[in-house]
Amino acid sequence: MANRLAAEKSPYLLQHKDNPVDWY
Repeated sequence: MANRLAAEKSPYLLQHKDNPVDWY
């Protein structure tokens, strides 16, 4: 899933980055 948070380092976002959520 290509998105802006792919390289995010935030623990919360890293924890949920693979969830089926529409990140913007």
